[in-house]
Order: sequence, then structure tokens, then C-alpha cells
Amino acid sequence: MYAFTLFLGRRFASENSLRHSRSTLSQDFVVDGVSGGHRLAGDLNMWEYAGSLRYNLATGGFQPFVKGGYGLSWYRIEN
Repeated sequence: MYAFTLFLGRRFASENSLRHSRSTLSQDFVVDGVSGGHRLAGDLNMWEYAGSLRYNLATGGFQPFVKGGYGLSWYRIEN
């Protein structure tokens, strides 16, 4: 996971993160009319980008803010 924060002047800040994960998945199942069990297996490849934009309503020691977020997730089963 990688994360970074950008400060754009005294009022705007943007926080962003990028995540990547890879894992092996498998499931055993039985089909009616077919003898024996079967295994379905693959590799899960996951990417995720998430972030937010924050606007500080004040710039002193007390900083109330308004914040909105965004993100994109991408999953793929391979092999």
C-alpha cells in the first residue's frame, strides 16, 4: 500500500492511497450426475485507488473542514 497527502495552500488537502493485493482462491464443488468432486481455482488480482479532498473552513489552531471522497476498485481472477 502506498499513501500520500498533498497540501494545496492553507485550505486544501488531498489524501490518496493505492493498494495492490494478490491471493490464490479455490472452491470444491460437486455436480449432480457427475462422479467425484471438482475444484475451481484461480488467482485474485486486486487494485484499489482511493482518496479524498478536504477544505479547511479556518486556518488557525481549530480547523473545522468539509471532506469528500472518491475511489476505484478493480478485481480480476486469473489462471
